Parts: sequence; structure tokens; C-alpha cells
Amino acid sequence: MRFQRSLRDRVLRQEHEEDGQEYSYFAWVDWGATADDPTGLLRTWEVPGGAEREQRYLPGTGWRTSYVLEDWHCGRQDGRFDRVDQATAEQIIQRWEQRRVE
Repeated sequence: MRFQRSLRDRVLRQEHEEDGQEYSYFAWVDWGATADDPTGLLRTWEVPGGAEREQRYLPGTGWRTSYVLEDWHCGRQDGRFDRVDQATAEQIIQRWEQRRVE
């Protein structure tokens, strides 16, 4: 259990957090999902020069580069993106990780 908790804690750690990066979080709601248990969880941030970057949370893996929003804008993805705060995003992550461990 201690090993699993340490892995979960490592996964939950926010990359770029040490840089003071400001993120916007979005619950991707599609195919009967809800904002509390979304299809996906995304975070975006602005890089120097004004471009926006995106990552999607993958249970057991953590935050990874993603193009879901770009695909959505191009009509390759459905659903909606509900803005959530960091605390809500962390609750969703904890729920997903707990489910994965069980």
C-alpha cells in the first residue's frame, strides 16, 4: 500500500509546478459522461509568444501532451469542455487513480 501511495503521489504531482506555471483546467464531457466523472481532463497554459499548450491526464501515467482541443476545433472530437478549478481537477484525478488501483 505504501508503494502504491508513493506512485500515486508521484503521478499526482503537477509537472511545471516548480516553475509557477498557471494552468486552466477543463473537464471534457462526452458520451454520457458528467463534469464530476468526465471523459477526459485537460489543462492548458500559455507559452512565451502567446501560443497555448495542452496536456491530458492519463490515469497511471500522469499529464501528457495532447491535441484534444485542436481536434475538437477541427471537428475530429465531440463533447464540451467545462472549466474546472485546480481543486476539482485534483479530486477527479484522485477518483480515477483510486479506481485504477482497485
